[in-house]
Amino acid sequence: MIKHFTFMAVLTAMTLTTPVLSQQLPQTFGKLDVQSAIDSLPKSSDKPFVDVRLADNGEVGVRVFRVYNPVPTHNHAFSSTYLSINSGRAIFSIDGGKPFEAGAGEMVFWGRGVNHQVISILEHPLVFLAIDAPTRRHNDVQK
Repeated sequence: MIKHFTFMAVLTAMTLTTPVLSQQLPQTFGKLDVQSAIDSLPKSSDKPFVDVRLADNGEVGVRVFRVYNPVPTHNHAFSSTYLSINSGRAIFSIDGGKPFEAGAGEMVFWGRGVNHQVISILEHPLVFLAIDAPTRRHNDVQK
């Protein structure tokens, strides 16, 4: 029986655009309107992805993001990633392993410092609910 999870961070690409849904993010408890955050994501972007942060207490961050274009291999030195795929389908590569397909209803994850990429998007929109631990910093993208 699993009684405790330690979550670590989230997929992120080069440049972030973060729409603000509220003035202050929940710190210790609350209810998150995930669907409204997803609905606020633009239909298109020339950036690899756009995200909306929903919660951030420093230890764990929650956000939604949409990937518009393939994301090159990178890693995050300070956080790990758990991505629940809300919609879409893509080919991923994690830690140099064999590419695999994953889609809506599945979760992909990796630890801090592990290389990962979105090789190709098979089905749009590709939208994730991301749990970062600790909260992923905007500048934590290592190529």
